[in-house]
Amino acid sequence: MEGLHIKVTELPEPVQLALKSLEYHRRDIAVLPQETVSPFVGGGDGYKGFFTVVDLEQGKYETIWGSWGGANPWSAPKATLVDQDSTERPIPPNQMFIKGEIGGTSRSTFATLYMHPSRLAPLLPAPQEPISPRETLVFAIFAQIRGGCRKEYLENHAVRPEEVDSLANKGLLKKSKANSVQLTLLGKNTQLPKGYYIPSYPST
Repeated sequence: MEGLHIKVTELPEPVQLALKSLEYHRRDIAVLPQETVSPFVGGGDGYKGFFTVVDLEQGKYETIWGSWGGANPWSAPKATLVDQDSTERPIPPNQMFIKGEIGGTSRSTFATLYMHPSRLAPLLPAPQEPISPRETLVFAIFAQIRGGCRKEYLENHAVRPEEVDSLANKGLLKKSKANSVQLTLLGKNTQLPKGYYIPSYPST
């Protein structure tokens, strides 16, 4: 299964507390259900990686920090775990792991949550209402095309405002007061057909 996005407020309390300690302020987080995880993050210029272990039964968490800029000869012994150790470790059902980094000009926190697949089912969103091939195309433009190119694709495919509104009514998109369009949490979790391709222009 590919990664999903889940509201932070719907996660177990120990995970919420761990994210708060990491100064993670986004409303949702990417979640990867898998059976193993490595502590390696690596960091990079202007960034510092971290690896957090959350014990769901005891309600405790521990964060191991890497080094600013990644591995270097002066890294502390624990930091090398995050900077260099790519050994996969089992994910037990009673633990979750948070991997990510802080840094950049805004010193923001970027994070992904890893959990055993058996923990995912209660957190899954409700089944999505089916959408038509045309709606799939319009949704794909918003999901996959960024920046000024998106406007070009919308014009090339003659996407009408009511088509965008229809996807908003189905909970896949949301419009701001300034009419900017973003994916909702349901939209982020919506998987396009494998290998889906958006043509630059409609087929003739």
